[in-house]
Amino acid sequence: MRTEESIDMRKRRTGHAAARLFAAALAFVVACSGSFGAFRGGASDKTAPALRAEDSDPRLSEENPQSGSDGPLVVVSVGDSYSSGEGLEDYENEHAQRTERAEFERISAHRSGLAWPGLLTFPDGAGGTLTLRDYYSPLYADATEAPAYWYSVTASGATTENLNLGQPRGLGTKDFYVLPRQLKVFQQLPKPADYVTITLGGNDAHFAEVIGACIASTSLFQRDLVRKVLDQTWKDFFSSDPEVGIRTHLLHAYRDISEAAGPQACLIVVGYPTLLSEGGMFISRDEAALVNHAIREFNREIEDIVRYCDTVLGMNICFVSVEKEFAGHEANSADPYIFPIVIAEGFREGDEFRPVKTMSMHPNEAGTAAYARAVQKRIDRLIAERSADADDK
Repeated sequence: MRTEESIDMRKRRTGHAAARLFAAALAFVVACSGSFGAFRGGASDKTAPALRAEDSDPRLSEENPQSGSDGPLVVVSVGDSYSSGEGLEDYENEHAQRTERAEFERISAHRSGLAWPGLLTFPDGAGGTLTLRDYYSPLYADATEAPAYWYSVTASGATTENLNLGQPRGLGTKDFYVLPRQLKVFQQLPKPADYVTITLGGNDAHFAEVIGACIASTSLFQRDLVRKVLDQTWKDFFSSDPEVGIRTHLLHAYRDISEAAGPQACLIVVGYPTLLSEGGMFISRDEAALVNHAIREFNREIEDIVRYCDTVLGMNICFVSVEKEFAGHEANSADPYIFPIVIAEGFREGDEFRPVKTMSMHPNEAGTAAYARAVQKRIDRLIAERSADADDK
């Protein structure tokens, strides 16, 4: 069996030059995510922290044991702003209204019940269907009897490190808050999760400041700047240094999620959409083509890692592409599924300095529905396969 470090991901489908382009796409994603990275109290530990007494949930008692696939449906969403619903709510105007801990955390994370995982449907066991949005569960509320629970710990700006480390939000403002590590949710469930949806990796390149410079510069300067970013990001992605390698971070992230969720949970890793139509504000036609090509290459890399986790490590995991759903519906197209780049007034959003609004380059309502359609197809297949396996038994 191959070791983690020996994954053969170096066979480029379109050559090294094409693969290096993925950082341009990441840069646009990161520019709009408002990431502050991980809250560091020391070196990053890629293994999931052990269960601590203060993390345990009193609902997980002898009277309410974790019972595998028995009981209600439990779906957990982890990851970044492409799952959190960035741009679907006016989070800044809600700051003054938040009082309860669950709302404080949700708004700090730019986490919305309108996000695409909430549109997913499942059989209700009585011949009908249920929609996750109707069962959106606050993390700090008492458990109630329900046929399903949907928990989201997604957050705008989240990186792979934020699975195991807290994530600061609103740094330097009155709304400063450190979001809990995302894997903690698996110690707070009424029963083990059945499904885990994941979008992750788009913020690990940390290029918000680079895109800010690109937006304020000429196209020629942007190309030169992006090339430098691409070269460094290429090295980082394939670096054998465990503190640097983005590929290694993603592999560890999927492993940690699998270990925290349990083998019964199906991990659904979802890719990123192409972002830009041919031209538009701040970017030329050629640059738009390069960015979209870069996103496709990055998605292929994610898919390769997921395939390795499935076939070599034996994890219960699959990859879903959303590229077809978004084709022809990029930002600045006639029928966009993506919010365009929106410059923040005075380069500030709320109390934070930010050149572009966080909603920029994220799925709008139509894009949210497109994400859900792509993932729903895979879920329907998984349910059908499980049903067929049960019939065979």
